Amino acid sequence: MYTRKIVLNKTYNKSRPNIPTDVSRAVKVEAGHTCAIKGCLEHTYLEIHHINDNREDNNLENLILLCDKHHKMSHSNVIDRKALRAYKKLLDIKDIESLLERFEKLESLLFESKLIESSTDPILTSINLILEEAVLLGNNLRGTMEGNILANQIFSLIKKHGIKMGVASIELMVLRDELYSRTGLIGLDILYDDYFEHTKSLKLKEFFKKKDLPQIVYYCALRENFPNEKNIALCEKAIEFSYEGLTVDCDSDYLFSKYINRGASAILDYVVYNKT
Repeated sequence: MYTRKIVLNKTYNKSRPNIPTDVSRAVKVEAGHTCAIKGCLEHTYLEIHHINDNREDNNLENLILLCDKHHKMSHSNVIDRKALRAYKKLLDIKDIESLLERFEKLESLLFESKLIESSTDPILTSINLILEEAVLLGNNLRGTMEGNILANQIFSLIKKHGIKMGVASIELMVLRDELYSRTGLIGLDILYDDYFEHTKSLKLKEFFKKKDLPQIVYYCALRENFPNEKNIALCEKAIEFSYEGLTVDCDSDYLFSKYINRGASAILDYVVYNKT
């Protein structure tokens, strides 16, 4: 009778050292608190995997965040180390340590300012923290390297996790000094493009009307009345569209020329009450 000889991995015979808190956080932030395998949207049952199978090697480059299914596939070598390193490279968040330093600073600011309620959802917390930093940057959010990096992080998180955003997060993203953030409006544009039904269900028109922000009310009404129109096609609709006395006061060619550089905010710049 054939008896299979089982060889135990000595590394797994002894207790493994705990992954340091800052390293664990870095791995999760790097993956956006979602499984690192491209196309996997699992964000609930997540585990940190050691790519080289050495559980004592807790260097950031050796760690990757996986859902329980892909974690098991990695241990069974269905997903091999070379593939894992390729998935790790796809994450490619630059300067993760400085990003984590900002998160720690913002966590304390968020706690102190109470601008937005804290969330038990780590993904939503990450989004809100980055939005808090956008508020702190103010006018420096546009036209600076730091602002461009932060804006791209905002857009990436919205594209991947916009379904989690509520009214409070959108208000934080869009408003600036009783007006509107051009970067925030691009984020709102992404929400309408990628998560239309969710965004519409938030009743943003009614919310911003109570805030006495007619330009944003108009834009939300425009997007919700023409859900399939984007970019220049949306500008064409805006020239003809009226909502509760609000219209766009400029000709189409002029609006198109401004849209190229300003994006969605170009429409809001020319919203007026129709006096007729």
